[in-house]
Amino acid sequence: MVDTVGPTVTNLEFRRLRRQINISFQDDRSGLDPARVIDRASYSFTGRNRLFPITGITTTPQFPSTHAQVSISITNNGRRLRAGRFRFTARSGGIEDLAGNALDGEFTGRFPSGNAQPGGHFVAGLQPPRRIVAVSLHSPRLLRASLFGVEHQPIIR
Repeated sequence: MVDTVGPTVTNLEFRRLRRQINISFQDDRSGLDPARVIDRASYSFTGRNRLFPITGITTTPQFPSTHAQVSISITNNGRRLRAGRFRFTARSGGIEDLAGNALDGEFTGRFPSGNAQPGGHFVAGLQPPRRIVAVSLHSPRLLRASLFGVEHQPIIR
């Protein structure tokens, strides 16, 4: 069987006060490319006219795997991130499976991401009113948070 299905995003959690993003990926065939998943160039995090450096990435479980939980650390010169709107992107050309299929990342407000075609960045607008923004494949309701749409993404409330 030839793998032509790209990995998808199944969960996203933003912990503003900890300067941390947790994102989960799933690939149902060949498994995720571990070098791509932990490459800082595969992600970006921006806020009010500013790009925040990504300083560290850890994953569980160990690779190769068809599922991965990725924890991304963000720096702000040692300070907390102020409340506001942020944008997190997982780049399609960065996240791939072992067969070379790019991330199927189009986000419509529900998990998993994608439109059944490999290719497409995962872009999430984040505006946490409290400490945690969390959405889950198993519970599509927002927990103490809200997401706002960015760049042709639907508005999620």
